[in-house]
Amino acid sequence: MAAGDAHIAVFVRNLRGGGLERVSLNLANELSRRGVQVDMVLAEADGVFLELLDPKIRVVDLNAPSLKGYTFGLLRYLRREKPKALLAQGEEAGVASIVARWLSRVPTRVVVSCHSTISQYVPRSQNFKVRFLPALMRLTYPGADHVVAVSSGVADDLAERVSLSRSQIHVIPNPSIPSDFLTLAPEKPAHRFFSSGLPVVVAVGSLVAAKDYPSLLEAFSMVLRHRDMRLIILGEGAERERLEGLISHLGIQDVVDLPGFVDPPWPFMASSSVFVLSSAWEGLPTVLVEALALGCRIVSTDCRNGPSEILEGGRHGELVPVGAPSEMAAAIVRALDRPVDGEAQKIRARDFMPSPCLNAYLPLLLPMKAAEPFMDLT
Repeated sequence: MAAGDAHIAVFVRNLRGGGLERVSLNLANELSRRGVQVDMVLAEADGVFLELLDPKIRVVDLNAPSLKGYTFGLLRYLRREKPKALLAQGEEAGVASIVARWLSRVPTRVVVSCHSTISQYVPRSQNFKVRFLPALMRLTYPGADHVVAVSSGVADDLAERVSLSRSQIHVIPNPSIPSDFLTLAPEKPAHRFFSSGLPVVVAVGSLVAAKDYPSLLEAFSMVLRHRDMRLIILGEGAERERLEGLISHLGIQDVVDLPGFVDPPWPFMASSSVFVLSSAWEGLPTVLVEALALGCRIVSTDCRNGPSEILEGGRHGELVPVGAPSEMAAAIVRALDRPVDGEAQKIRARDFMPSPCLNAYLPLLLPMKAAEPFMDLT
């Protein structure tokens, strides 16, 4: 197959800041780098990552934020463009893509990539419509050509909750970091905490319930009884007011900062004394892979799913139980004195780069002979 003959669409709701959006960007750019014709199909064509797309990638704006709206937008797109394959990023995107392919009656292959731990995400969602997501997935996912999970834990959960055979689910980690990530040398950010000479703990992620920042704040307040430190949490979201109230209640306003969304967050992470992931649940947290690649000292909850797999059972960082502030506090203190094997961390981080991840995706997106010209197994 000649370069350009392979036409693959990547569908994600938008390219606003977040792990799902970043890995969609990395996959699309790697596909384009290998000579594949790529459409980035978006329910809403906005977000900070739009400008980072390879200029050769065509952006298709469905201009339809609702599930029903972008399902019919995909239907029209598939009938008009007939790409060889459609990679749907996220659970709802998978439902929409499968239904659109059924209705369009085109031969486009549909590969669904699942990023969430459904058993944890759905019951805690404030969106009532999300409660119907497992049922919609049970109805539609058997119609996908392939279903991918970003971690073994997500695959196990998906098989149980969506009634798929575990053997039908491929496990392919997210391409969480771009190809040139390991050569980055981020400068120290111009934040007052980094000029204090004191250790700085950094966390990165949306201010939402899944990240369980209350446990981190309580752990940090415990650490302060023994060591003078600072805490920066990068991200924005619905939990801001609650978190600011807790910070005030704990009396730590002067030593904690919530600067909002920062892109990229890597200078903060690289300059941190300890990087902490406090999540109650995940799928495969991108920021944890980034922390690995940046050589950070890491403390993470052993939540479902992803941290234990990324850190290889604690080889590359401390793992603590979910919702256990005292154990997290002790782990932060231990991490400050723990040497970092930066080379081992970078070797592990290479497993989450676009090239090996795309090598696993291409045979699913294209028939094997068609995929071969675009394979890059080095």
